[in-house]
Amino acid sequence: MVPDPEKGAGTVRFALDEDSSASEDDRGVAARFRPRDTLTAPSAPGRRAPCPWYDDVVSRHKAILPRPPRGDKSPGQISLRLRLDDTEVFRRFKIDGSPFKNLPYLLFEPQNLTQLDVSENSIETLDLTALGKLESVQCSKNKLVELSLNGKSLVSLIAGNNSEYRCKELKKLTVHPSPVHLKHLDVSYNELETLPEWTAGCTRLGALFATHNKLRTLPAHLFCSELSCLQTLQLSYNQLGSLPAVLRHIPLQELFLQSNNLTTLPHNFLTASTRMRVLNLSNNRLCELPAECEGLRGHLLEKIYLTGNCLSDNAMDVLGRLTNLHTLHAAYNCITTLPESCIAVWKDLEELLLSGNKLQHLPDNIIHLRHLRVLRVHSNRLQSSPCFAKMASLKVLDLAHNRLDRINLATLVPQQLQFLDLSCNSRLYVDPRQFQVYRAHRPMSLVDVSGQNRTCLPSTPYHEEGGELEPPWKVGFSETAGLREKLYITQIRLPAFCNTEGLFGMFDGGNNNEVPDVLMRAVPRILLEERTVKETANEYMKYTMLSAHRELKEKGQKYGVCGTLCHICRAKPTSAQNNYLPGSQRYVLRVASVGEARAVICRRNGPVTLSQRHQQHCLSE
Repeated sequence: MVPDPEKGAGTVRFALDEDSSASEDDRGVAARFRPRDTLTAPSAPGRRAPCPWYDDVVSRHKAILPRPPRGDKSPGQISLRLRLDDTEVFRRFKIDGSPFKNLPYLLFEPQNLTQLDVSENSIETLDLTALGKLESVQCSKNKLVELSLNGKSLVSLIAGNNSEYRCKELKKLTVHPSPVHLKHLDVSYNELETLPEWTAGCTRLGALFATHNKLRTLPAHLFCSELSCLQTLQLSYNQLGSLPAVLRHIPLQELFLQSNNLTTLPHNFLTASTRMRVLNLSNNRLCELPAECEGLRGHLLEKIYLTGNCLSDNAMDVLGRLTNLHTLHAAYNCITTLPESCIAVWKDLEELLLSGNKLQHLPDNIIHLRHLRVLRVHSNRLQSSPCFAKMASLKVLDLAHNRLDRINLATLVPQQLQFLDLSCNSRLYVDPRQFQVYRAHRPMSLVDVSGQNRTCLPSTPYHEEGGELEPPWKVGFSETAGLREKLYITQIRLPAFCNTEGLFGMFDGGNNNEVPDVLMRAVPRILLEERTVKETANEYMKYTMLSAHRELKEKGQKYGVCGTLCHICRAKPTSAQNNYLPGSQRYVLRVASVGEARAVICRRNGPVTLSQRHQQHCLSE
């Protein structure tokens, strides 16, 4: 709809259903409207009063619509789909990018409207209580504060993403009468503190999505057989501290409760949910799983996610009763032992993640998991590994950040393995002749994350010579191309820069690799030079980036680059240093960045951004 500034008129484009009898010449007809026109509809179904515009729509595919607000340069586009018969005209109505904050009620007088899509607008209040035949409503990505609907025929309601504007939060959601035919409800990304009471009467509800709200408690009917059709319940990223008591069988098949504040589960939670196939409880505060385990042998649970809790070895006793598991994620807990009895039960296991625990060894019978494709046990205390070479399906093996020493590639690596991570095992070494023989029989790409750019695995045992001089940090990296076909990124990884310092950097050339290559080679030298300039020694990181830009010359102006540079060095001793333990040392981290590259430090209480995203149009920069 494009306004005419001279005549105060706009243009409406129509799209007709494929089954309409309109001729090809009639499709896509544009109609003019003026401010004096109004939108009305037949007074009653079956009997209609004289209505000039109604007859005009049927005959010439034209409609009279309200005038867009004055002064809005981009009023959006209004598109209608019409069925051209005598009894049903308005069937589907869609508004994209509308300027309306409160949709004119006259738009919705047609009583036969069944589908309405007003997503991605600026609507603050939406009252559709007069539309008794409305089956599907989509009103996500607005500024809704209040939404009122007629639930007589409602089947699907999508009202998510209305909390983007903090001053506009959807807190009132009214549906009357109770939507007994409702099958799909999505109210995610809002500011709801409780779920609507009318959901108790939605006996046909099959999927409920309410993620990213402020829910603290749940109604009891969500975990009982009253909602017998409810199969998918998505309640992640809320503030739930507990679940309601389970009094009857739970019909759910998929339950997502990750990123809440759950500390316990009802004692019969697992035994009452035998139909459940997917359960996600990651990032909560669970210290144990429900102790009532009778009847779990026939449980249908296939995927369970428990990462980021406080579970101990007692949890393995419960998990060992789930015989149909295909996926188990229990990383970053307090598990010290993986029992052989669990492995014997998990015959169909395909994915096992136990990283970030306190495992000292893996059971030998783990090699009998013939369907296991992914095994990640990094950041544990493993000193040895089973004979993984006998596994038939293993493709990903992550043993990084453990205490492995000597390994035998012939017994460690199965033939079909595609990814092996042995990084940050400081005592690791392998027979160089064995490594060369293995490399000759199988093509491989070796990535050294230590910054030494070695072409083979360590071949000599680890010696702690000059241990006090070694920096107290380990180095690793990961990268993904995302939507790009290829990455043009170079890295500086010098964990022993000047013996006791660390220098790390990353340079993204966008679609050009020449500039990042130049910076990777030049920046370490430039930084050493800038530190010797007394006048600017306190800001040597900034002048390192400026000098690097000068070294690029025309290439820097032509292609540009985003980069972040981090330098770690020992702090200068002070009189207060006597308060620290003998032999302790403080370090200082300095960061410089340019473009969209950023540095982030992760702490227990959350991430801290060390550099800002620079915007070329920002006046303060």
